[in-house]
Amino acid sequence: MKLTFDKEAFTKDLKTLISINSINGNCGEKSENAPLGKGINDAIEAFLEIGRRFGFKTKNLGGYCGWIEMGEGEKMLGIIAHTDTVETGDGWTYPALRCTETEDGYFGRGVIDDKGPALLALYAMKAICDSKINLDKRVRLIIGGDEESGGCKCIARYKETEEIPSISFSPDADYPVVFGEKGLLRVKISGKETSAPSDFKFEGGTVVNIVPDEARAIIDGKEYFEKGKAAHGSLPENGENAILKLAEKIIPMIKDSTFARLMSLTTAQSMNIDIKDEITVLSINPSVIYADSQKCELSYDIRYPITADGETVIENIKKAAQEKGLAAEIYFHEKPLYVPTDSHLVSTLSSIYKEHTGDDTMPMAIGGGTYAKSFKNCVAFGVMFPDQPSTMHAPDEFWSHKDVATNFDILTDAIIKL
Repeated sequence: MKLTFDKEAFTKDLKTLISINSINGNCGEKSENAPLGKGINDAIEAFLEIGRRFGFKTKNLGGYCGWIEMGEGEKMLGIIAHTDTVETGDGWTYPALRCTETEDGYFGRGVIDDKGPALLALYAMKAICDSKINLDKRVRLIIGGDEESGGCKCIARYKETEEIPSISFSPDADYPVVFGEKGLLRVKISGKETSAPSDFKFEGGTVVNIVPDEARAIIDGKEYFEKGKAAHGSLPENGENAILKLAEKIIPMIKDSTFARLMSLTTAQSMNIDIKDEITVLSINPSVIYADSQKCELSYDIRYPITADGETVIENIKKAAQEKGLAAEIYFHEKPLYVPTDSHLVSTLSSIYKEHTGDDTMPMAIGGGTYAKSFKNCVAFGVMFPDQPSTMHAPDEFWSHKDVATNFDILTDAIIKL
């Protein structure tokens, strides 16, 4: 069933949402009512205000997340999205914190990750409500404020008091259906520096789940700089790691340093975690570093296969660090997601996707972690189509008009049929 999409109203609301700075960790003062920052709470409230305008029930959970609900019934379908974004970074053609509409689509930080998809899901809910279609369930859009940090404090807060959906999907990844997501480790390896010059300093990266696009160093009075290419931390092969590029120049100057030993642990092979299964392979992104004449610290984003044992991976990382005279801290661990491909959830969404696109691509597993890991019987579904260049976390983040329209039709069908 094809429902009417109010593109003009959607565009107006999207422009409002993108103009709100909700960069995770850099969006204004934190307070009791805005524990993740003023901008994130403002963005949550902006979503809830749209929901109220549509006549739906809403609730703000203390600035961590909010929900918007329509319908009646015991069963509840969850749609899991987020309103926080990554840093804007450099290299934009269009203003990052302003939604620019062209004849091709929308530009701005968050248009496709994940404010745009969250808003489109809300518009799909409204279209279903306006069409008087009788659903046998409630539909709840959960708007989180802490996805990009990887910590998901928003979902932890949600689970403290709120109802868990019977079945869920998250429009925060790729089509057709993501039935598996790799396990996620955030690791920091550190040690005391004993051999570097007194003026030594090396810095690079700002966010652990992004391939660092800049690194700079000072040694023996001379400054060094290297430029890379940013990419999502789950796909380090799509980026160019500035930390690793600059380290190649610096290491020969301080071969016996702690810094050199630390930089020898930047590949899966060097940590004895070079593993894969029939579906996925381990990836490693050394992403944030600070080193000087006193200490060295390097943080990593590591994604391990969906059938692998995370504890074995952790054990090998710690052992590899110890052998270099360093210490490894695992400060975040999210286990893999796996929902069988023959389940009602995966099979229904796969059928909907094929019906609207003609594409019979099989469900897949990915390295990127989404909100789908937050609940049982939940998968990621959209909004990126196969072979579509990804601008998530990159300059000139973009969502085409064509893809927005197709996603609207897919989302309405998913809400109706699940």
